[in-house]
Amino acid sequence: MRKKRLIIPVVLFILALALRLYRLSDIPPGLYIDEASIGYNAYTILENGCDEYGEKYPFLFRSFNDYKLPVYIYATSFSIFLFGKNEFAVRFPSAFSSALTIPIFFLFLNNLFKKKTIPLVSSFVLTVCPWHLQFGRGGFEVTLGLFFFTAGCLFASLFYKKNNLFFFFTGLLFYILSAYTYHIFRFLGSVACGFVFIVFFSKLGIKKSFMAVFFLILLLFPLVLASSSKTGITRFLQTSAFDKDKIIQYPVIFWKNYLSYFSFPFIFTKGDGIGRHQIIGFGPMLRLQMPLLLLGLYAFWKNKHKKWEFIIFLLLSPVVASLAKPSPHSLRSLPMVLSISVFIAFGMVFLIKKSKIFSAVLISVFFTLDFLFYLHYYFLHYPKTSLMDWGGGYKQLVEKTGKYADKYSIIAVSDKLQYAYIYFLFYNNKLKIITTNESWNKKGSYDNQPILYISTYIDKNTTKPSSKLIETVYLPNLNQDGFAQLWEI
Repeated sequence: MRKKRLIIPVVLFILALALRLYRLSDIPPGLYIDEASIGYNAYTILENGCDEYGEKYPFLFRSFNDYKLPVYIYATSFSIFLFGKNEFAVRFPSAFSSALTIPIFFLFLNNLFKKKTIPLVSSFVLTVCPWHLQFGRGGFEVTLGLFFFTAGCLFASLFYKKNNLFFFFTGLLFYILSAYTYHIFRFLGSVACGFVFIVFFSKLGIKKSFMAVFFLILLLFPLVLASSSKTGITRFLQTSAFDKDKIIQYPVIFWKNYLSYFSFPFIFTKGDGIGRHQIIGFGPMLRLQMPLLLLGLYAFWKNKHKKWEFIIFLLLSPVVASLAKPSPHSLRSLPMVLSISVFIAFGMVFLIKKSKIFSAVLISVFFTLDFLFYLHYYFLHYPKTSLMDWGGGYKQLVEKTGKYADKYSIIAVSDKLQYAYIYFLFYNNKLKIITTNESWNKKGSYDNQPILYISTYIDKNTTKPSSKLIETVYLPNLNQDGFAQLWEI
């Protein structure tokens, strides 16, 4: 009997893993700058225990002065140990944890609902959901954070059923890990811990509650300390939606941002417009799911045994994201996908119950066609249309530069190729480059040494006296657009 219960989560996991690992190295089509930074810092941690700035086993990674949280980078170190320093290794922790979230989500829902239809359909919806799939195929910290958070929910539900302290403390540990992985889970993880304490206080008693509080303080103290420091709030200050001179407008700005996350154009048709977060023209969820979500909310409301935690979680999920700009933002609001998947499942089950086999067949056919249409665009068209969103051209640039590097004592890169240095570090850290502006063309700037200068493809503000074009780097897209040029001066 126990083996039969495991069949469904195992099958869902295999399907989710296949969707997330297929051609992971080359789709998305390149590493975006944060992926390259995560990958290189993970590599240096593995090699010598330091980040790119030489700091030993840092708690916050300086990166581009945005001070990244540690868990995803350390997880990527292990991934690089297994697979080498490449795109697959950087994305594997996200892809694997994204796939593993599916059976964890199923088991969690299985503990909450007596009937097993909702857990099964919800988990399947999450498996094929573009929102979850998109971020599961990139090196995004939020996906790993969502896995830890979902695992925390599973163990909290197991404690409720079995009253075993192991499940309680394991759940708290997963909530804490989520807080160390991505910024939004500092809030959601803290709320979840507080909710667990309130609900389970009678089960714990005073002595065990005191132990749990001590456990929390011990594990969260480094994060609280770091978050209250100048470096710890850097990322918040960089993305804050609020202008310090317009304090009176804070509630209006927050409310406007918050409501934008519940707009149907954002969820189903337009998304946030960022090419890394979606296929342009598609929303985070499939269009066909829009009526199912509305029907699901109705069915959920009519249900006698409402699970209010899903409504509460849906309302809380975009709170932190609403404090930042731009809004709406698919990445920062990813946790919403859990509740939305449950409500869509309610809609599907409600519709099937009302008209039985006909609706079941109709939903299956249209849902499959809608998803296949999405996959067609994702694997065939998206790599060409989103190239610049994913750092397209930089890998080719580093490879071309490597061919000529031995002939030149200095390799100078135009500062117009923003963050080029991190791609050189990731793809070939033996190439020593300097970032420069116009000083390269001043005679004698480098004691007349031969210089390999790398410019953008069209560098209108730069004159090139006595320079020779060595090679042009083209983007591997449909138009073969020029990306950069290598010059000898």
